[in-house]
Amino acid sequence: MTAASTVVTFVRSRLSALRTDEFGATSIEYGLIASLVVIVIIAGITGFGEQLAAQWDWVSGLIRSNVKSS
Repeated sequence: MTAASTVVTFVRSRLSALRTDEFGATSIEYGLIASLVVIVIIAGITGFGEQLAAQWDWVSGLIRSNVKSS
C-alpha cells in the first residue's frame, strides 16, 4: 500500500463516519441558530443606532439654532 492510498482510505473512512454522526449535524444547527440570532441583534442595534443618531442630530440642531439666535 502506498502513502497516497493510505491517505485516501483514511479520508474515505472519516467521511463515512461523518455521514452517520449526528453530533456534527446538531452542532451545525445550533451554529446556524446562533448566527441568525446575532444577525437579528446586529440589525436591531444598527436600526436603534441610526434612530439615536437622528435624535442627537435633532437636539444638536436645536442647540445651534438657539445659540445663533441669542
